[in-house]
Amino acid sequence: MNTIGCSASVGQQRLSVVINKTAFCNPDYTPPCYGPSDSNKGNGPDANGPGPLGRSKSRKIHLRQNPKKQTHMKTLVKAGATRMKPDELVSKTDYVVGKMTGNLAFANPSPTLAAMTDASTALSDANKAANSRASEAIATRNTAARTLRAMLSDLARYVNSVAEGDSAIALSSGFDAVTPPAPIVLVAPADLRARMSAYAGAIDLSWAGVRGAHMYKVQMSSTPDAPASWQTVGTATRRRFTKTDLPANVLYSFRVIALGALGEGPDSEIASAKAH
Repeated sequence: MNTIGCSASVGQQRLSVVINKTAFCNPDYTPPCYGPSDSNKGNGPDANGPGPLGRSKSRKIHLRQNPKKQTHMKTLVKAGATRMKPDELVSKTDYVVGKMTGNLAFANPSPTLAAMTDASTALSDANKAANSRASEAIATRNTAARTLRAMLSDLARYVNSVAEGDSAIALSSGFDAVTPPAPIVLVAPADLRARMSAYAGAIDLSWAGVRGAHMYKVQMSSTPDAPASWQTVGTATRRRFTKTDLPANVLYSFRVIALGALGEGPDSEIASAKAH
């Protein structure tokens, strides 16, 4: 059996067609190669019918896609230049340039270290000139400072990209490590209030929000002096909660606990109310 193949490329996809001719086909016949759009014009091979010469063929179609590889850069170091004064920017830049010069981990810095040095020198000169308090000199210094801040940020991004998640490599650049913010220690929810609801068998609760809280746990007891009597009756992401299905004229006590990254905070003060 003779096998003849053809292929067509469209964008990121490659369409390969393999046609196996039956024994009675003309061995000198070379089938045409169709582009992906030809079959829509009635000229190409149709999966539901014979080819253009009516011959019986088996077809095998392969689609191969080459999606671009997705990369995610991990931020290990930061420029930290947002609030630096001009002289601090110059010192920081000179230190980083010194640490990265000859550092084999950073073969092609972007911006280049020469450009960083030039920008640092320009800011140093402009900062000295601004001591005259002349408005034009001050404007020049401010522009030079903005330029150097942006370049430091770009260089820090380059370091993070090249380091590929390796903290030792990233820190060898002279940039400061990025430290995640410390989890917030939760306090007890304040100003807890319990009120008879407008609906029968319900009590409405409200309280002041707690910084760092992801949600709140609501607990209830009919005998608040007994620690084992407190039961969790629900959670809330907002600063209010309604407890339903309560019998009328029974005094219930409530307390609220904030939940955050470090777990639970302390209990709130107790508030009590009756349903009608």
